[in-house]
Amino acid sequence: MIKFRCNKLGRDKGLEGFKAEGIMPKYRILAGKALCHELKHKLIEESEEVKDAQNLQEVIVELADVLEVIDGLCKAYGIDHEELSLVKREKYQERGGFELWRTGQVSEGGQKRFW
Repeated sequence: MIKFRCNKLGRDKGLEGFKAEGIMPKYRILAGKALCHELKHKLIEESEEVKDAQNLQEVIVELADVLEVIDGLCKAYGIDHEELSLVKREKYQERGGFELWRTGQVSEGGQKRFW
């Protein structure tokens, strides 16, 4: 019997793939704080995969995963997508977006800070 340990949040239909291959995984269904905690870790994991993407198609696939995790976080916290979009628009009006793709450097008290 093959044994391996995953210990990370998986997609809902992931178990079906294991079972189709004759693998009977041990798992637990998360809710509440535990689910929120794991979704936050999953967001970091998926964001790293966006960063590591090598071409446009990989970026698209990984961004879709990030959006799926964001959807999960919204459900877990009871956040309505309209509420999230409103806050996003407000922040955009106040601080702008990321369309300019620029970085800069300023010195504050002898320390360099990038923006």
